[in-house]
Amino acid sequence: MTSECGAEAADPRIAQTRRAFKTALYDAAAPEWNWKVSVSELCKRAGVSRPTFYQHFAAVDDVYTELLRDRLVNLVSPAVWRRGAGVPRSGALVALFEDLRAEPGFYEPILGETEVFGNARRSFIRWVAGRLSETYFGAPYETLAAEPRQRVMFIAGGAVVTMGYWVYSSERDPSVTPVEISAYFNSYVSALSTDFVPTTPVETRSDSEDGPRTESPGTGSGGLAEAGPIGLR
Repeated sequence: MTSECGAEAADPRIAQTRRAFKTALYDAAAPEWNWKVSVSELCKRAGVSRPTFYQHFAAVDDVYTELLRDRLVNLVSPAVWRRGAGVPRSGALVALFEDLRAEPGFYEPILGETEVFGNARRSFIRWVAGRLSETYFGAPYETLAAEPRQRVMFIAGGAVVTMGYWVYSSERDPSVTPVEISAYFNSYVSALSTDFVPTTPVETRSDSEDGPRTESPGTGSGGLAEAGPIGLR
C-alpha cells in the first residue's frame, strides 16, 4: 500500500477515497465471490479516476489487503489474543474459524486452492504471527530474537494452511467444528513450541508479594509450554 493509516487519519478525504475503493472491491466480488476485479472496474464502481487509484494503491491486491485488515480488526482485535483475555464463547482463534466457515468466499483469495492475492496472503500470515507472539510472549513479533521469530512465523504459516484446508479442501471433514479445529491447531502449536525462549523475561508477581519476579514465558505462566489445547484465547 502506498499510504499509511496515519495519513488517512490526518486527511478525511484520503480515508474516504480508500473506503470507496474497498467498498467497490467488496461489491464487485460479492455475492458470487469472484475476486478477479480489474483496476478499471474498481475505478468505475468507485467513481474515481485511475490516476487517483494509483495514488493510493499499487494494485487490487493492496485494496484487498486493506479490506482484510479492516475485517480482522472488527472480528478480533489484537488485545483479545493475549492470554487471559478473550472474546465471547470460545476465544479469538475460534472466532476466526467461525468467520471462515460463515463466509468462506471472503477469504478464498488467500486461503483457497487458487490464490489470487499473494501480498494479502503474506500480510495475513504476518498478522497471525503477530497474534501468536502477543499471546505467548506478551511482546510484539518484531522484538523476538531470530530463532523464536522464525518459529512463530513457521507456526503462523502452518495455521494459515490449516485454515485453508479446513475450509476449502475436498478431503476435509465438514463435521469438524471451529472449536475442534482450534483445539487441533493448539495441539500443533504445543508440539512445536516447547523450546521457545523469549528475548526478555515476563514480569510476574511472586506468591509472597515481595515484589515482581521474572520467569520465562517458555516455562512459566503464559508460555507456550503451558498453552495446552486452548492456548490461543
